[in-house]
Order: sequence, then structure tokens, then C-alpha cells
Amino acid sequence: MLTFFGAVFRVRSVTISAFSLLFLLAVSCVPAAPQSSPERVAQLTERLEKARDLDRKNALDQSTGPVMAGDYLVRADKAQAAIDKIEGGAYISDAEIADAVFVPPKQLTTEERKALIGRLEQAKDLDNRGLHDTTACGNAGARQDFSVQGDKAEQAIGKLEHGQTIGWSEIGAALEVPPNP
Repeated sequence: MLTFFGAVFRVRSVTISAFSLLFLLAVSCVPAAPQSSPERVAQLTERLEKARDLDRKNALDQSTGPVMAGDYLVRADKAQAAIDKIEGGAYISDAEIADAVFVPPKQLTTEERKALIGRLEQAKDLDNRGLHDTTACGNAGARQDFSVQGDKAEQAIGKLEHGQTIGWSEIGAALEVPPNP
């Protein structure tokens, strides 16, 4: 004789089993990461190796100051980490690849400097907007994030406008804008 609790348990176990089977089928049909052709992997690895080698060469250049040399070494490490991921068969996003193959120029032209200052001013404006929005809603943590980022952008702009040495890592940090809640 089946009791109420026995019937409920039996229905639940069938439901759970059916759900488990569907979940396993779905998971087994989804590849872990997009597969690339061996040719694409070889081309990508070659691009990353060239970027890594150029970053290392630039870091060792006698005309490169200590700030830029450090930036080039960090960039070379990023390229090597991307190579290791690819060779290990791990997924790597397009953004990670773009970041890893980027080799900062040794010097900026006047036009490039102006464009970079413009991007930093846009980031600063977004930081100021976020600061205003978070002040209005009373979110102290987010307010602090926007304040710090706005200061980073302002400092980077000042260094670029006055021709002072600034590393690409500092510029990249200044270009970041926290998410506006």
C-alpha cells in the first residue's frame, strides 16, 4: 500500500532522475570551449610570441626608462600567459588575446597624445557622473570607487599634458570606469 509520503517521494525521485538525465545530456552536448583549427592556434601563438619578444626587447632597450621597462615586462608576461593557456587547450577570450598582443609604442605622437587625453577625459566624465549618481542614492562604496578612478584619470591627464613619464599600466588603470549601480 502506498502512502501519501511514499507517492510524493516516488514522484520526486522520478522527476529528479528525469531532470538529472536531461542535465547530463545537455552538458555532454556543449563543448567546454570553442575549438579552433590547428592553423588558427599556430597563427595566434606566433602573434603572441612576436608580441612577447618585442616587449622583452623594448624592456631591455637602454633608452627605455624604468617605468616603461617595467610595463614592457608586464606585457611580455601577459603574452606568455596567453601562450600557456592556448597551448594548454584552455579557453581564452578575444579581449585577453587583444590585451596580450598589444605592444605599447615607445613614444606617442602629438595626435596620439591628444586622442589618449580625450579618452581619459571621457573616462573622467563617466567617473564624475557615477560619483554624482552614487552620492544621490547614498552608495558610499561605489562613490569611493568613482572618486578614486576620477583621481587616477586626472593624474594621468596631467602627466600626459605636461610630458611626464607615465606607464601604460597607469593609463590602463585610469581608463577603467567602475560599473554604475
